[in-house]
Amino acid sequence: MNELYTASTRARLPFEPTARTIALSSSVFENLADLDRAFEILLTKKQLAERLAFSQSFINKLMSEEALPHYRVGRAVRFRVREVVAWLQKRRQP
Repeated sequence: MNELYTASTRARLPFEPTARTIALSSSVFENLADLDRAFEILLTKKQLAERLAFSQSFINKLMSEEALPHYRVGRAVRFRVREVVAWLQKRRQP
């Protein structure tokens, strides 16, 4: 048995866990961990502007003219910190 299903857990289940059930539940937990890593730290435009000491209008300009990486869902805009950092490092001047 998988460590997800201890004796106390099995006592509360309305069925006997099979290998397939255990595999499915394990993959769900792995997928949740992947989802958590995918969203890591997302910032709003205001939060990003504050951290970079830029105005929000300058962030808008970078998004449109300089291809600053961002995600848009409807009107909401979010930035993944590590993508912004990587983008900034590519633009670093010696």
